[in-house]
Amino acid sequence: MWHVEAGVHFDAVRTPRSLGLRIRHALQDECGAVICDPWTRIHYFLVPPQSTDGWVMPQTIPCGRATYIVVPALGAPESSLHWAVEPTSNHPMSDPEKLRAAVQHLVGPRPHGGR
Repeated sequence: MWHVEAGVHFDAVRTPRSLGLRIRHALQDECGAVICDPWTRIHYFLVPPQSTDGWVMPQTIPCGRATYIVVPALGAPESSLHWAVEPTSNHPMSDPEKLRAAVQHLVGPRPHGGR
């Protein structure tokens, strides 16, 4: 495992696991890498750097600069911090607009004033 600062190589969008599972299902093959923390029941969707600037969506937390994400080793067991969706060359990260659309579809419109 590595502690990696978000905002450099990637940003992340943090969701409760229950919502994360629904987002993964909605994105299907368009879903990029997702880290799963089984202890806190959190999913982290990796997106391009600085793409969470101004992110305001219900039930999600943007993780950009000054946020550190614990990144598991590839193939880590599901009983520990692991990749729910491993990064691939085709989809190393999720498209932030598609992720935003999936969240909006699943939980409703973003709060007033959000991007």
